[in-house]
Amino acid sequence: MQKNLPSFKFFPKSHPSNSTAYIEVDRKYKYEIFELTSFYKKFGYSKEVAGKAILPDDFILENYFRGSASKYKECYQMHIIEYLLVHSHQFKQQYGEQCKKWLEDLSEERKIEGELCSSCGMKTYCTLTISA
Repeated sequence: MQKNLPSFKFFPKSHPSNSTAYIEVDRKYKYEIFELTSFYKKFGYSKEVAGKAILPDDFILENYFRGSASKYKECYQMHIIEYLLVHSHQFKQQYGEQCKKWLEDLSEERKIEGELCSSCGMKTYCTLTISA
């Protein structure tokens, strides 16, 4: 990303060295994920997808990073910010003021691509900024 944006990275509980799932921000701060169902739902993971025997972590990789889905990395970052704003008081205290700017900057990056991820939970926000 071209602007000065933090890098959010998700570490699933299924990772061999993790006993809990967490989000890391710029390799400095870790926010434990207590509401995994809510977290995966932000990315479009649903009961219907689970019924097809697709694991949540595989769903995220397939829909945001592999092949042509790699153009949705900004959406991935936006989903993480939205999740943290709702589920982490510590994150909201630490970054709350900056989040609006980050979401706007990420949306601008999405505007360059010209399309939204199909399961985008931020579609309303993205659509407003893409059409502006």
